[in-house]
Amino acid sequence: MMSSKISKIVPPDGWSPRPSKKKFNYRDEQVEHFLIQSPVKETIQRQSFAVLKTNNVYKKAMTAGEFRKLATSAKYRNPHPELQGKALEDYYFQTMVDSHPIYGADTEGSFYDENVNEFNMKRLGTILDETKELTGGKVIRGVTSVYLYFGMYGASFAWHVEDMELYSINYLHYGAPKYWFAVPPEASTRFERLMRQQFPTYDRHCKAFMRHKSFSVLPALLDIHRIPYGTMTQHPNEFIITFPHVIAI
Repeated sequence: MMSSKISKIVPPDGWSPRPSKKKFNYRDEQVEHFLIQSPVKETIQRQSFAVLKTNNVYKKAMTAGEFRKLATSAKYRNPHPELQGKALEDYYFQTMVDSHPIYGADTEGSFYDENVNEFNMKRLGTILDETKELTGGKVIRGVTSVYLYFGMYGASFAWHVEDMELYSINYLHYGAPKYWFAVPPEASTRFERLMRQQFPTYDRHCKAFMRHKSFSVLPALLDIHRIPYGTMTQHPNEFIITFPHVIAI
């Protein structure tokens, strides 16, 4: 989906970021005891048929094992696992205000084996590594360090661009597929104008209100305004790359 400046990389068959633990299916001690420091409960308010605002309430820290139990419980799991693709997208957008998922976002860490060199986000060897040298080893969290995210059915980000308009690299370790929507950079001005029109009060108070990652519109509204976007489904053991100034959820 290069037209939307979002791409997928599928590693070769048999590749794993943690070959020493492959048989444990992400149920080993490293994962089960990993502490999610600031999980949030997401509540979405519908302000009109296609305009949404997300409010996050921080919960107490929990382990990844505890999060797994929540995500697979009757209260939080996907109520219609038989739905796939567009049917699942439509159902989600119709019912998203009724669900209150927990999202374990922005937690520093990595599940890669230390000796894995291929695709290892801790050692990409990019120009960003020079910032560490110039600042005496200081880390920009989530930019020059790796973040882990723990999702469940319905957990999502609002429309956003990456920090400093950079690329992002996203690897799905395990679980259900993740659905991506992306507005290409050449349509960003029109998209941002639409967001200002839909959220005028927030725009008056903060010209960078979209950086708060709390504001969304449904793809249906983009269709009405003829703002182009692309979609992509990410499966476990696949990478998604977003390009600079892509606006994505």
